[in-house]
Amino acid sequence: MRTLDEITTAVRRAEPVTTEELTLAICAYDVLLSKLKVEDNPTQLQEYFVAGDNDPAAYIGPANDPRNAESVHWHKTMIGAVKPWNCSACGTGILVENDYEPEGCCSGRECGCMGREINPVFCTDCENKLFKPNQKETSE
Repeated sequence: MRTLDEITTAVRRAEPVTTEELTLAICAYDVLLSKLKVEDNPTQLQEYFVAGDNDPAAYIGPANDPRNAESVHWHKTMIGAVKPWNCSACGTGILVENDYEPEGCCSGRECGCMGREINPVFCTDCENKLFKPNQKETSE
């Protein structure tokens, strides 16, 4: 992978960059800007040069890498795309899409569903137990 400086220069020169390079470069600049407090210490501009000379993935680290599912999940949480909820099976706290609302087919008296939701959400453990029953569990 090219350095952040090489990617930025290529963009500024309208030279081709890959989507991955551009995505990681933007995230690298976000991390850089969060670290800089130029008004308090102008010498921190040196961080700009450190970032420019590094691979963006190495500079931003896994916690800010858009290829990391946990990072994507965290960013979605920060912008309100998800909300806290409880697993329909075990009650463990999980995050669901912000527009999720449980739906039922009746109040629980009209049929055999007993008022349970018809669009349940599950934590990873329950999802694996329910939908991948032959998968062996690993103990830590």
